[in-house]
Amino acid sequence: MGLWRRFTEGYGGAFREQYPDGGPGDAGYLLELIQEKAFVLPGKGSLRPISKAEVFRDFMRPADLEDLEQESALPARDTDIALALLVKHGLIEVDGDTLTVPAHFWDRAARWDSRPRGGS
Repeated sequence: MGLWRRFTEGYGGAFREQYPDGGPGDAGYLLELIQEKAFVLPGKGSLRPISKAEVFRDFMRPADLEDLEQESALPARDTDIALALLVKHGLIEVDGDTLTVPAHFWDRAARWDSRPRGGS
């Protein structure tokens, strides 16, 4: 399993199970944006702090026309409700305009990636 997949499953897997429809304010979509923007793959990978304004701008961007044709009802997006839910679940830390994924989510994914590979 790749590092990206281990990170995303460990980071948002339980949240997505609890809120398969995205949750209040479409928090699931906000979570996807945060994990995509925070994850940096070069080398052994890392997480970077991200701008709340940048994430919110993308979060509130209207859906593509193609998406509108395929979806009968798009979830209502609310930045305050969605962010509050992610903070409540411990999925994001907020410091002014900076959003940070708590380090323990990365540590788990990276630790698994650095395990010695056994051979017979």
